[in-house]
Amino acid sequence: MAAACGLLFALVLCLHNVRKSKDGGSSETKDVASSFAVNIDGDYNKEILNHTHQDAPVASSVPAPMAKMIPERVYSTNGSIAKKMKVPVTANPYTVASLQVATNSFCQDSLLGEGSLGRVYRADFSNGKILAVKKIDSASLSLYEEDNFLEVVSSISRLRHPNIVPLTGYCVEHGQRLLVYEHIGNGTLHDILHFYEETSNILTWNARVRIALGTARALEYLHEVCLPPVVHRNLKSANILLDKEYSPHLSDCGLAALTPNPEREVSTEVVGSFGYSAPEFAMSGIYTVKSDVYSFGVVMLELLTARKPLDSSREKSEQSLVRWATPQLHDIDALAKMVDPAMDGMYPAKSLSRFADIIALCVQPEPEFRPPMSEVVQQLVRLVQRASMVAAKQMPPGSCSSSELRAAANQMAIPLYHIWDRRHRRRRRCPRPRARTRSRSHSTSPRGRVDDACAAPPLPVPPPPPAGRGTRRPGASTTLPLRLRLRPGALRGPEGEKSRLRVVAGNGGDVELLPFVNDKHGGVIVEMTTPMDPQLFSASLKASLSKWREQGIRGVWIKLPIGLANLIQLVVEEGFWYHHAEETYLMLAYWLPATTHTLPVNATHRVGVGAFVMNDKREVLAVQEKSGVLRGLGVWKFPTGVVEPGEDINMGAIREVKEETGIDTEFVEVLAFRQSHKAFFEKSDLFFVCMLRPLSFDITRQESEIEAAQWMPVDEFAAQPFVQKHELVKYILEVGLAKVDKEYAGFSPILIKSAFTDKLSFFYMNRRDLE
Repeated sequence: MAAACGLLFALVLCLHNVRKSKDGGSSETKDVASSFAVNIDGDYNKEILNHTHQDAPVASSVPAPMAKMIPERVYSTNGSIAKKMKVPVTANPYTVASLQVATNSFCQDSLLGEGSLGRVYRADFSNGKILAVKKIDSASLSLYEEDNFLEVVSSISRLRHPNIVPLTGYCVEHGQRLLVYEHIGNGTLHDILHFYEETSNILTWNARVRIALGTARALEYLHEVCLPPVVHRNLKSANILLDKEYSPHLSDCGLAALTPNPEREVSTEVVGSFGYSAPEFAMSGIYTVKSDVYSFGVVMLELLTARKPLDSSREKSEQSLVRWATPQLHDIDALAKMVDPAMDGMYPAKSLSRFADIIALCVQPEPEFRPPMSEVVQQLVRLVQRASMVAAKQMPPGSCSSSELRAAANQMAIPLYHIWDRRHRRRRRCPRPRARTRSRSHSTSPRGRVDDACAAPPLPVPPPPPAGRGTRRPGASTTLPLRLRLRPGALRGPEGEKSRLRVVAGNGGDVELLPFVNDKHGGVIVEMTTPMDPQLFSASLKASLSKWREQGIRGVWIKLPIGLANLIQLVVEEGFWYHHAEETYLMLAYWLPATTHTLPVNATHRVGVGAFVMNDKREVLAVQEKSGVLRGLGVWKFPTGVVEPGEDINMGAIREVKEETGIDTEFVEVLAFRQSHKAFFEKSDLFFVCMLRPLSFDITRQESEIEAAQWMPVDEFAAQPFVQKHELVKYILEVGLAKVDKEYAGFSPILIKSAFTDKLSFFYMNRRDLE
């Protein structure tokens, strides 16, 4: 017994020594980081260091414009030692006390809803600002997730999309974990669809398509713009919030990182909801972006039928919405009976069938056959463009509000998020949906026939897939829209209604004008998507130009995909000139008036960044490149790179440093910039010199592009013959050292909102001298 007690005592003593040594290491890390932080900007870090010794200040209702640094971890609720960690967070810190006041101590009257991770409360601040506070249930977090809560907050705070509920603040006091969001005050899609008797709101067909489109755009942003891609994992109608214009805002984005770890018992409520989860998740527990696509298809079924995904009150064969509805999506008679009765037949038949086609693709059992969200967005955009054009003319008075029509018009613009990353480019197979059992050329609406212009034209039929899995079923239609074979372009889509008119041209025969949309500058945009007989195209183009000239149209743009390159010569023969080209299309332009044209030229500049990163030992981060003009010369230079489409300058600098050296950094300021001309591909070049503060110090060089990387004494870096001869590098070094010595002030980023849209952007300014 005594020997056992002695052994136990020895084990406890060893454990104590190990934890003590870990504490010492953490303290040393903190001291190094804090020392360097003060050397760069004492005033900035004085405010931050105060953060660690007193309660967080009461936050204003307006989110903090500058990214904040949390230099020290809060203590975890189980009493473990504090973890020291620096995390850039572009959200406002709140105190528990301020949120308790705003939510009336989180009372039941302030409760907005409850989810798998906790409850959401309405927060009313004294200045009239209303926000929503998600109180994370500590029981739903493992120790690992508590220790990484700030990393999750940092990631969520950087998600910026008009259809995603933005995170404006957070709180990590006294063991509490709270997230503060903008308040979207018109309820959830779930409540409006399933409790419309109480809300007195019935969604029109146009509103439903627009809600689907906005939600699809949010998912497209998460899947194809964010790097790495963000999987939502809990997409459902209850997480789609609607504003007063019935525009959708997706909530709970990025919260999948807070789900319990796999060692604990996991409820499907946390990583997906019953009725929405894809089959592969139920079978293997694997959840991917294609699982989100499946959940989106279920939401579209809800919009179509107003039925719940799982409804135990119905007959057994109808309890699962997907199992009941999927076999009927290709039968026009059955499809009409599935539609929400509250719409009272107020929908275009062809638009309805196209909507059903998209659903059928999204809810396929095989994840590899589901389309990417970019293709879903493209098809929904076409539905909105065609259906909303005739809504005001065809629908009876009072069936659609003017606000809905305005919102529909706004949705026609394809956003700049449609930028395809090369790392994600690959072919995807999609099987054909089954043919419907009877023609869909006429409306079944009891209120009269709706013109076929509401529906998208049939897409060209691709070759059938290989035999076996995904083989076309016998009798499949050859005119159903299967998938868009073109990736989304980087061109912003047109504003206005798409039109197709008929005019008399040549020999008294009717020639149909080319489909077009009006832009904001007195011109039109023609986007060809389907093959067309060259002779018919030429006649239609001539007739269109003649008509547009009579109407006083000025500029004409024609966007031709690579697959229709045979039409380029016909367009050029009419006087069009080349404007620009991307990977999948060519854009040509024409000026109708007899005056000098005022059409904007193609993008003239590219944007580059260079990073000045120095540690507290006055060593700069330097690299040698494997390619380029300096290859093999033994020259050490600052990390540099090109800002990607849709990327902010500050984030581009952080990314380049991380990719080339593995060093985590925080953006400090833009120190200077240079403009040069006739650089790459005859383009002008804007190069921004950025100062970054290191958050880690162990280098992991990029094997593909970087030959070597090191922390190099600044005097040794400056002594290089290349630096002495290269004026740009000399000036970068000079302004960087001046900033470290507090003799120079650069430009700090401030988040601002556009006066015309809700989009956020960074405004760079000299804050020190202004203050």
